Amino acid sequence: MRKQLIDYKSTTFSTRVLPMSELFEAVITKATSVIAHEAFSALSSPLHLRLIRLSDDLCAIYRVATRSDLFDEASMDKVAAQVSKSCGAALAIFYDNRGGVNCSHLFRAGVLNASFGERDEVWVRLDDEGEPIMDGQRFSVDQLSDDEEYDCIRTGIDAGLKALGADNPPALSLLKDAFCHDRFETEAELPGQ
Repeated sequence: MRKQLIDYKSTTFSTRVLPMSELFEAVITKATSVIAHEAFSALSSPLHLRLIRLSDDLCAIYRVATRSDLFDEASMDKVAAQVSKSCGAALAIFYDNRGGVNCSHLFRAGVLNASFGERDEVWVRLDDEGEPIMDGQRFSVDQLSDDEEYDCIRTGIDAGLKALGADNPPALSLLKDAFCHDRFETEAELPGQ
């Protein structure tokens, strides 16, 4: 039996690129580097955590995890509560593009102050080209019609960042770069217990 050779230079292959799973859990706070480092150093957590600076006024602590690790909401909320005692306020955020998780919990002085999620989302209709109609009517998730196409223009994380008082809230793409793709310099790291 003779082996058949394939001429890869003249053969056209079709591949379908599937979107990568993106998920993260993190705590964001408004703090100077010194205060953020002090708060981070005082943490006690079973989770592997990293401290990064997102912007001039925002620091973040995120969990280093794999796609197969389940969210540990209780532990991240505990981290946010601890950080808020030092920094005044901290926002625990949770995102998973596989199942639509997009929520946040705001802590002030160690206590849960507010939670944001689906009920805080703002949606707009899409035009015939699939673009959001930004100057059109705004909808909550319970107002969406099955026979229309929509885009979410404010998420539970966006609402939480606004409540935190972020001067220039980071876009979801920046958060993904920071927490999913490790594109920010690590300032400190805790291996977990």
